[in-house]
Amino acid sequence: MRVRGFAFVLFGLFCAPALCSAGPIEFQLTPTNLQVQPGTPAISAALYSLEPSGACNTFDPITGAPTVVPLVGYDPTRLAQPAPIDIHSDGTTHWNNDGYFRVDYCLTDVASGESAEFSAWGRAHMYNVYDNGQWSGTTYFWFGGVQKVTLGGNDYTLWGPGSQGQYTSELPALSVWVGPNVPATLSPEPGTLALFALGLAPLGLRRLRRIW
Repeated sequence: MRVRGFAFVLFGLFCAPALCSAGPIEFQLTPTNLQVQPGTPAISAALYSLEPSGACNTFDPITGAPTVVPLVGYDPTRLAQPAPIDIHSDGTTHWNNDGYFRVDYCLTDVASGESAEFSAWGRAHMYNVYDNGQWSGTTYFWFGGVQKVTLGGNDYTLWGPGSQGQYTSELPALSVWVGPNVPATLSPEPGTLALFALGLAPLGLRRLRRIW
């Protein structure tokens, strides 16, 4: 009986906390700023930072799937009315834009209240069509970067589709995983990294010109 009692105590000390920590984990992922590359007026107008709902996101390790949180919205009706000279005889016109953007966001572990701030870069290929007096369109996004942080004793990993070298028509979002065994390949393709670096070069040159 004493052996059984001792074993029960050991289980309570070591196994019970692990079982508790394996339950659903609540967190908040809040965009704090959206910055768009200069010289991309359509992207600046049509992209917007999603307002936080105030509700907590939940990651449940039992499901075996990351929690996806959108951070940026796309609304072509925000584009300015085209000038008459730009409208074709059939009443249509096109406005395509391509450029980079950056989303600053805050990740908070609800249970502990601990938080950390990050930035994620993305690229937008925007194809907009004006017809019947209104804008519509489709945008393909590359959005990613891998972030890792420990908050409240929980190991968070965050990434976007761009972390795997992919473009998608889905809104820029981050996948959130808490704990080990992250179910994703988080290494960008070399070609994607090269394009990304080239795209950021003009921004760096502008900054140097301002300094000098």
